[in-house]
Amino acid sequence: HLAANGWAVRTHLKDAKGYSRELAIYPDDLVAFIQETQPAEWAKFRKWHNGDAEKMLAKRVAEQLDWLGVHWIEGGYPQANPKDEEFFRRAPRELSFSTATLVAFGSTRRPAGKVDVDPTLAALVGAGTSTVCIVGKSWDFHVTEALGTTLEEGVAMVGESVRFLRDAGLRVLFDAEHFFDGYHANAEYALRVLEAAATGGAETLVL
Repeated sequence: HLAANGWAVRTHLKDAKGYSRELAIYPDDLVAFIQETQPAEWAKFRKWHNGDAEKMLAKRVAEQLDWLGVHWIEGGYPQANPKDEEFFRRAPRELSFSTATLVAFGSTRRPAGKVDVDPTLAALVGAGTSTVCIVGKSWDFHVTEALGTTLEEGVAMVGESVRFLRDAGLRVLFDAEHFFDGYHANAEYALRVLEAAATGGAETLVL
């Protein structure tokens, strides 16, 4: 089922329709995989959990990752959609991890914006998790072409966002998006982004 649906070839350069970057899976494919490979078990699961089968499946997967010793589990962006909002409302009372830490995912502030009024950063602060992960542009091409701003502003977006979240009492992981492409194109800028994140207080840099 997975091979037939392109799991062997899907990358950020190919068809990413339906992909949840926050969860690092294709949610629809996950459910479809269970439905196709374990139809009887899925029918029972749906019967037991009524309309919450998909949510309960995600919960079970998270619990198994915790049991395996995974340290961080990204729960998504708190305001991506109503389902994600509900997830972060329910997670504190319904998820109990012995090893893993639930992480809310988002991005840096917007270009030319202010951290104290940025909706993404506000959502992360209000997510109720002890740890957040933000993604930032470490490839100069993405900063100048996709964001349409300067490299100086790209560095400031990272540093100011990390510091704002740290000042709010959160642990911060920084995801340097496309770091190796960025390092190949402009090593100085890619390293400046990492330096800004580390100086701002990020405890882990994800390359």
